Amino acid sequence: MKKKNNKKNNKVKKRNIVLIIKYIISFSLSMYTTYTINAYEYKVELNLKGEKDVTIIYPEKYIEKGVTAKSCSLTHCRNINKEVKIEGEVDSEKLGTYKIKYNLTHKNKKNTLTRTITVKETEPPKIELKGEKNTNICPNTKYIEDGYIAIDNYDGDITDKVKIIEENNTITYEISDSSNNIAKETRTINYLDNSKPTINLNGNYNITLSLGQAYQEPGFTATDNCDGNITNKVIVSGNINTNTIGTQKIIYTVTDSSGNKTSVTRNINIYNFNTNDINSYISSLETYIKNNNYKVYLGYYNLQTGYTYAYKENHVLYGASLVKTVDALYAYEKLELNDNIKTLVSKAISVSDNPSHKELVNIIGKNNLRIYGQSLGAKNFLVEPTDTYGNTSVNDQLAIWKYLYNFINTNPNGNELKSYFINTFANKLMYPGCPTIMHKYGLHKQYYHDVGIVFDDSPYIIVILTEEGNNNYWDIVSDLSKKMNKFNELVS
Repeated sequence: MKKKNNKKNNKVKKRNIVLIIKYIISFSLSMYTTYTINAYEYKVELNLKGEKDVTIIYPEKYIEKGVTAKSCSLTHCRNINKEVKIEGEVDSEKLGTYKIKYNLTHKNKKNTLTRTITVKETEPPKIELKGEKNTNICPNTKYIEDGYIAIDNYDGDITDKVKIIEENNTITYEISDSSNNIAKETRTINYLDNSKPTINLNGNYNITLSLGQAYQEPGFTATDNCDGNITNKVIVSGNINTNTIGTQKIIYTVTDSSGNKTSVTRNINIYNFNTNDINSYISSLETYIKNNNYKVYLGYYNLQTGYTYAYKENHVLYGASLVKTVDALYAYEKLELNDNIKTLVSKAISVSDNPSHKELVNIIGKNNLRIYGQSLGAKNFLVEPTDTYGNTSVNDQLAIWKYLYNFINTNPNGNELKSYFINTFANKLMYPGCPTIMHKYGLHKQYYHDVGIVFDDSPYIIVILTEEGNNNYWDIVSDLSKKMNKFNELVS
């Protein structure tokens, strides 16, 4: 009995196992079929790179960032960017709103995305005012516009669109560009006159008169930036008495309608150059030099009486071509004269030729020339080791020319040497009616000198050294040479 039951149980177990196996096989086949079908299903993805809504601020450039497109199945995805068609363009140079469409069709599936791009301008225009932003103008006058320009980075020159608003003392310049960006500038107008009037004197501001000579007013004009010609408002003060030696002043004063005042002074210098008194003449001469601000140094020596006058005689100046006088003396006293030496001396003296001077220095030797010049009494002569022109003073020149005068009167070749010095080359010691003059000039930058011997009835040496080389030095030398000739008449 027990065996029968065992057999029956075994059959049931076998049947159940078979059923289980069939179920498993059936389920597996079912799952395989489902997986196979889903493996061939796919989806399409289209996504924007960057923002959907983009704002470009002019003059920025639009940069297309594109999209990503892919086709995905259950097991993997693949890139299909090349299948995307882009529709639309953006002109970054032109303000406005633009749309870019991205169209994708893949295996009968369609996708579309849109990006919106706005090109805007936010920078306001610039207004540039001509003239001053804070301007002073005359009271009771109207401001005349100095001008302005308005430039926009998008619209360009929009000066013609500027609106001007005047209110009280302020002018407002306002401009709006095509994007409604607004700019303003202001100019302040001050109705104020702080400028003094101007007085211009006719003639010289320093006038020289002889004692007793009548003064004639040369005249004047006065102008004002606001009032114009106000000559009729000038007040002249000062009484000139030409019978008194010295400096007297005339003061010209004018006041404009705003109370601005200007005063100008004219100096009337009265001298007694007609006096017979030597000391009075010298006093007038030196006062004359000071009042005219002449930068001069004077020397005088009467070759008959020995009378000497010197003004600032020890002041040392650059001597320039005055050194050539010593060249000539040395050559005629120390060298063996030949045609070459004579030609060099003639050119160095008569036309102040510099190459001839340099050749003479080479022949003589600078040290020999220096010792010789100092032996004549010119203590400042060629003291600089590298310079072949050197320094001088009034006393140096008086010593040299005293020796020269003695030489031309005692040496057999003296008249020949004298002839080189009698010339008109840059001779400002001369004037109409002037006697025969030997002279030598020197010029270098601000230094101008003229030294000579005047063969008057009473011959004399005259030395005029100046620092007027950049001014009207010829007129100054000529003026003083005439006054020294008058002085010689007194001394004689």
